[in-house]
Amino acid sequence: MSDAIQAAVDAVRAHQQAPDTATLHDMQQKVQDAQNQGASLQDIAAANRTS
Repeated sequence: MSDAIQAAVDAVRAHQQAPDTATLHDMQQKVQDAQNQGASLQDIAAANRTS
């Protein structure tokens, strides 16, 4: 798994644990970064389920 996907997964989990504006913006940025590096939302979701 790429570092960008792992960072997105970590940000998703952080937002799930503490759903506020700061974690939402961090999650959005990390997901966008992963997508900019070629990951799909499906890739991120699959990594979230398996890691």
